[in-house]
Amino acid sequence: MTQGQIAEHVDKIDRIGYTILEGLIAPDVVAEMAAAFEPIYQANLDTIRNDPNRGPMRHYIVLPFEPPLYQSAFHGHPAVFAIVRAILGDDVYCNQFASDTPAKGSVHQKWHADTAVNFTEDGKLQTPDLIAANTSFVDVTPENGPFEVCDGSHHDPDAIEKLTNQELEFRPLYLKVGDVLVRDPRCIHRGSPNTTDTLRGVAVLGFDREGTERGGHLVENGIRPDFYESLSRDEQRMYRKVPRIET
Repeated sequence: MTQGQIAEHVDKIDRIGYTILEGLIAPDVVAEMAAAFEPIYQANLDTIRNDPNRGPMRHYIVLPFEPPLYQSAFHGHPAVFAIVRAILGDDVYCNQFASDTPAKGSVHQKWHADTAVNFTEDGKLQTPDLIAANTSFVDVTPENGPFEVCDGSHHDPDAIEKLTNQELEFRPLYLKVGDVLVRDPRCIHRGSPNTTDTLRGVAVLGFDREGTERGGHLVENGIRPDFYESLSRDEQRMYRKVPRIET
């Protein structure tokens, strides 16, 4: 990816809140991740049915940094790294790896941002401390719960109220297997219902600016020391704060 292309993606994330890198990952790589996710989802099924954490039949599951769920084609892709470093600085790090999955029976979420949306005294949006990168395990269609987003809404302090009152337009994002969505989590969005019998699983990475320490729940993520040492130096640098765990 050229410096000009990186700048275009960074500008798009700033203006509308997201950019889509089409066909970034080979479908067979995504298929390996999806197959590894299936038993993890099934192990959480009782909780998903009885006490889901993102609304009815919609659940957020923290995942291990472990192959075949960990794939350098996604976790270490130089294009993703280049974009998040351009936004969050060279010392950006990642220690969030999870899946947010709607199944049949899910409903529309309320409009929300994933983190605080702060403005300067003169009303300008402050620079972000977090960028997310998502890739879907299946093609995202109108029927299986697409992510709905309001372009540029992170620049509007009243966006949630306006969306609730149907005063702003929004759009569903339809991804193909292998696409990567890189987004500013402050852009206002919601999940929509999955009306099919197939899970709409998505792998999510959270990249943080150095100096910001979020969420103790992320200590559930872990990486084996020997696997960490097998990663490229660039990946080791990005995942330096993931806790080391034994199998």
